[in-house]
Amino acid sequence: MKTPSEKVVSLSERRLNKRELLDWLYQEYSQPMRGLFCARLGDRADIEDLLHDAFLRLTKMPDLVARVASGQGVNKSFMLTMANNLIIDKYRHLEVKKRYLDEESGGAADRVNDASPESIAHKHEVLKVIERALKALPKPIRDAFILSRFENLSHAQIGERLDLAPKTVETYIGKALLSVRNAVAELDGDGYE
Repeated sequence: MKTPSEKVVSLSERRLNKRELLDWLYQEYSQPMRGLFCARLGDRADIEDLLHDAFLRLTKMPDLVARVASGQGVNKSFMLTMANNLIIDKYRHLEVKKRYLDEESGGAADRVNDASPESIAHKHEVLKVIERALKALPKPIRDAFILSRFENLSHAQIGERLDLAPKTVETYIGKALLSVRNAVAELDGDGYE
């Protein structure tokens, strides 16, 4: 059995054309590359696509025959590094695609995934708890909170409407937030005090 360097020497002596060289490289390195792809990806279609992409890159190397003839560059290490780079490229591409789709949908993909019956029921229960917590608050605190959160008024604007100092409005909103947070935490079983 020939060592890899002996194989390269015999290849350079035979003066293979690029097509024959690619066939030889495929026979020698497709299995180790396929193994790497399989270990990192698992999906058969992705494995074959990336294997195809790797050999397509080789076809675009203008000095492929010369590199092999000189004994530099195209060996198992080179081929597996190329395979690893293709995997990294694939993951980068998927991340870019995901970000693009999230931006286009306004995050709707995440909302769709959270739309299980259990999560909808839980969110409905949380809303009920928040509503009960707000109703239990004294009227001035509840009013300050509602004006802040639902009408987006500043503390000064709320103070003018309710005839309160802005600092008092801030205190009321803080109390309301603490009350709501504690009520939701009790529902989820991890109360704050």
